[in-house]
Formats: sequence, structure tokens, C-alpha cells
Amino acid sequence: MLKARLSITKSFKNAFKGLSFVFLERNFFIQLTIGIVMLFLIIIFNLSYIEKIIVIFLIAIVLAAEAFNTAVEKLLDHIAPGPHHQVARIKDILAAAVFIICLAALLIGILIFAHLFSQSQIYA
Repeated sequence: MLKARLSITKSFKNAFKGLSFVFLERNFFIQLTIGIVMLFLIIIFNLSYIEKIIVIFLIAIVLAAEAFNTAVEKLLDHIAPGPHHQVARIKDILAAAVFIICLAALLIGILIFAHLFSQSQIYA
């Protein structure tokens, strides 16, 4: 039991250490800042419970995607430290994947807030 507890504690420490690494990444910081703004917006505006869940889930997916991107880029930099055509292509694909997720999150956010504002216009 004690060993399992130490293992869980170590897992959390490792996770927080990983977070400290991604916090240093510019793109992660930008996306985190946007996520925090979105959290304030869901508090300020009267979103439904399910809309709040969707926005929070989208924030988590975008941040997780950027963390995965950072991890794989760091691995690639370790494996091939110099300029390498295939490594550059893989990094571009990773960036595209994060971009797709961010674009989807943006579109869903626009739909949620547009729906909110269209309802407030009807009832105003």
C-alpha cells in the first residue's frame, strides 16, 4: 500500500514537472492565456451546463495537443539535433495537427457564443 502511494505521488510530481516544462513554451503560454480568458467568459456569460463542459473540454484538448506537440518536438530534437528534412516535415505535421484542433475549438466556441447572443437578442 505504501509503495502504491509513493508511486502515485511520484506520478503527480512527474506530471507537474512536465507542466513546468510546457509552461516555458511560447505557444503553450499563448493557448493557456486564451483558455483562461475563455474560463472568465463562461463565468461572465450565462452558458448552459453542457456548454461550460464543452468549452472546458476544448481548452483541455488544445493544451494537451500542444503538450504532445512539444514532447514529440523535443524527442525529435534529441534524436536529430541538426537540420533534417524529415524531422522538419514531422514537426510541420505536428503543428498542423495542433492547428486543426485549435481551429475546431475556435469554431465550436464561436457557435456556442453566437447561439448565446442570438438567444439574448430574442429575449431582450
